[in-house]
Formats: sequence, C-alpha cells, structure tokens
Amino acid sequence: MHAAQIFHHVASSKDFIPFMRQRNPMQTFMYWQLLKLMYHSPFTAGYHRAIWLKIGRTVNPYIHRYTPFLHDPINAGMRWWFR
Repeated sequence: MHAAQIFHHVASSKDFIPFMRQRNPMQTFMYWQLLKLMYHSPFTAGYHRAIWLKIGRTVNPYIHRYTPFLHDPINAGMRWWFR
C-alpha cells in the first residue's frame, strides 16, 4: 500500500479523531502516547520509521520553503517524540 493511501485510510478512520471537540485532552494524550510507543516498539519500529521518513522527505522541503517559522516548533515536537 502506498504511503498516501495509508495516510488517507488512517485519517478517514473513525478511530483517528484526536482533534475533534468531543475528544477530551486525556484521550488525545493517551492516543499520542500509544503512537509513540508503537513507533519505538521493536516489532513495529521499522515499519513506522520507514513511513515517517517517506512522509518527511515529501513534506519537509515545503515546510522549509513556505513556512520556515514552523521549523522550531516541529523540531521541539520531534525531540519529544524521539526521547
């Protein structure tokens, strides 16, 4: 499955609603912690790293070119994610 298809599937899934008004902050925090755990898990880390690298290679040039002010917040998020 192509990365864009996976992203579309996840984004359209009923389970992927971390920013809707009905979700409370604790559910959102727990969901992101689950994603972080899956990213670092030895069983799924390779898959998740490959997908995020592919997404990063596609998105980062546009972020650096058109929204350089997002560089610092994105780096802070990445430092949190990789710790």
